[in-house]
Amino acid sequence: LSEPTHEPLTHERLEAREALGAGERAWHHLAPKEARALELVVFEDADRDEAAPAIGVTREHLRVLVQRCRQKLAAAG
Repeated sequence: LSEPTHEPLTHERLEAREALGAGERAWHHLAPKEARALELVVFEDADRDEAAPAIGVTREHLRVLVQRCRQKLAAAG
């Protein structure tokens, strides 16, 4: 018989999977503007002066939205 091709899940890998699942669940609970703000600023590295009008908020409101997202995601993980 051949050996299984998958590796058994270690404790660290299980924790990583759980954290990823928690982050994914938290992402789905973000308000649409919060999620879009985070996408633009963090993942797409958009300039805040361009990102704010793209989602219809002020630069300061964009900063608040991104901070709120980071807090929600951190609390979930």
